[in-house]
Amino acid sequence: MLAVLALAGCGGDDDDAARPAQTQAPPRSVTLPSTGPRQTDWAAKADAICSAFQARIDALPQPAQPAEVATLVENTIVLARDEQRRLRTLRPPPRQTAAVRLFLAALDRSIIALERLQRAAEAQDDREAQKAIQLGEAAGRDAARQGDLLGLQICGRT
Repeated sequence: MLAVLALAGCGGDDDDAARPAQTQAPPRSVTLPSTGPRQTDWAAKADAICSAFQARIDALPQPAQPAEVATLVENTIVLARDEQRRLRTLRPPPRQTAAVRLFLAALDRSIIALERLQRAAEAQDDREAQKAIQLGEAAGRDAARQGDLLGLQICGRT
């Protein structure tokens, strides 16, 4: 179940810090105004959207039986698509447009992985479910990397 929520929550998982350093991409930084590091308006609005949707995802009823996993994933997909739609309405700063596109593409791949996971859950195919989870985890790592570049604190980490 945690894998489902990790795939859905705007990209990454909370275990990234526990991974060995050699498996993570080196951190990159964004040049910010001389007032010191701060979150852009875009990042603050995006994080607010991700926070609200993560709360809704966290509130979904957890499956009591394996047959109910597909329903959880389906409900998560609905919320993730709505979250994506809301994120796409935000206008990023011009210098961050490319990073935002890459971030949103990683989130798209997370949703594709969730769709694959839903099909695997419906078919009760553990092997395909594992493949979907791996794809989702890779997309989550990509979202987290782009989120770092964008100054996101919530999106890509939950």
